[in-house]
Amino acid sequence: MSRENVEVLRRGLEAFNRGDLDGALDMYDPQVEVKTLLSGSARGREQVRAVVEQRQNEMGPVRYLPEAFIDAGETVVGVVRAIDARGRLSGIRDRDFAADQLLAFVWTFRSGLVVRQEMFRTKSEALEAAGLRE
Repeated sequence: MSRENVEVLRRGLEAFNRGDLDGALDMYDPQVEVKTLLSGSARGREQVRAVVEQRQNEMGPVRYLPEAFIDAGETVVGVVRAIDARGRLSGIRDRDFAADQLLAFVWTFRSGLVVRQEMFRTKSEALEAAGLRE
């Protein structure tokens, strides 16, 4: 199932990057739990949508370019490069969410959908949270 989970993530990130938020949200279970670094937690697709839209209103669109996925069965650890994060009005790069920044995620799947997503600042933190090592 792990390879299929990675493909779900790739499709979701591709949709997000082209501005298709509905398509990106399709990778999530309706009751997904998401933990971010800056915006706290959200539960369910509609709360996730609200968090993403608020962040986009503040910074404009951010793109996530996948660098690596580590399959661990029902869990996938991913390293992505966040690019284009800027203040919408000022055009200044967000100081907390720097442009061209590496981030790590742990995605937990059930029945082909993400049921939990957690964001980390480093790959090591994400691997540890997933019970893995480098």
